[in-house]
Amino acid sequence: MKKHFLLLICCITGIVHSQTWQQLADFPGTERDDGTVFVIGSQVYCGLGMNAWFDCSNDFQVFDLGTESWSLGPELPVAAARQYANGFAHNGSGYIFGGIDAAGNFLNDLWKLDPETGTWAVLPSMPATGRSGAVCFVIADTAYIIGGRNAAANALNEVWAYDLSNGSWIQRAALPFDGTWRGVAFSWQGKGLIGLGKDNPSNLHEAWYSYTPGTDSWEIVPALTTGGTTYTAFTQVENHAFLYGGMDASGTLLNTFLRLDLETFQFHVLPDFPATARKGGLAFAGNGTFYLTTGVSTTARSKETWKVADVLTIAANTSENRVALFPNPAQGAFTVQATTAIRQITLRDLCGKTLLQKQVSGKSTMVEKIFFPPGIYLLEVAGDGFAVVEKLVLN
Repeated sequence: MKKHFLLLICCITGIVHSQTWQQLADFPGTERDDGTVFVIGSQVYCGLGMNAWFDCSNDFQVFDLGTESWSLGPELPVAAARQYANGFAHNGSGYIFGGIDAAGNFLNDLWKLDPETGTWAVLPSMPATGRSGAVCFVIADTAYIIGGRNAAANALNEVWAYDLSNGSWIQRAALPFDGTWRGVAFSWQGKGLIGLGKDNPSNLHEAWYSYTPGTDSWEIVPALTTGGTTYTAFTQVENHAFLYGGMDASGTLLNTFLRLDLETFQFHVLPDFPATARKGGLAFAGNGTFYLTTGVSTTARSKETWKVADVLTIAANTSENRVALFPNPAQGAFTVQATTAIRQITLRDLCGKTLLQKQVSGKSTMVEKIFFPPGIYLLEVAGDGFAVVEKLVLN
């Protein structure tokens, strides 16, 4: 038993400080950008988009998070090929909304995938003009389709909600600005968040906005302002949002990789992508690992697939932001001290599930009377400009 315990300690130490990009087997379909991705269990459905021949695709390739291998997935009908569509999953089913086809038709249709049978079903279309490049988040049993571009406008500010339980559409409060296209969207603790994107080719958004379903209202997030980008690849793990690359206002493609805490609205810089910068790629995550596939560089579309592990951690425990944790092992209580002010501590199990979170004001805090099974846990200590992850052993 002691030997196994020491081995686990060594493995965790390697995970905590091993944010290194690694190339995997290529996406098995044709090269493409501006596709769609959604995750059902351990199966990641990646597809659609525009291929190297400037034609829209209708296929899906499925990535298994357990084996990190690809297989052919269920295709949409050939006539339903598209790019700039929204993909999301809910209660074990996958969904595709809208986009634009190769003939330039803007689409307002909605499709549902049954992963057991591998069949697609047509659901009620949005009762509005077709649109591409919208952003989407799901809260409870409702999917929100936000913004996008149609044939008559650069960008829309419309917000439509689709009730996934009864199959009905309803228009909700519009965005409090001109519109958005090709941005990012997340949801956490019953609220939605959107940012980035553009309202025309020269005007990129730097402000972020939060949506509250209960009041059907939008408000700006003062603590969150970023440089504008568009065509950014993004995904979410609990309260962690991840953003890779995209294009800035000058048309430069970026290799930056960021993590956004949806509770504190703090950004953390993660290791830059080591290959050619690209936009319009597909991002997804699982088992504490971020994956990136497809996209387009300044010269060509891609089918490369890459991963970087341990994205729930940020940095080693450096001398500039030294964190002490004692006693460790602990029995029901422990103290955290840092050389700089702490804002928040978060305790997670080894699967990344959040078990405890505490707001802190000062350089020291004590956690009392925790009742979790004996074992090894990960404690993230976050302050202004730093976040450190330490192992906590509970006896």
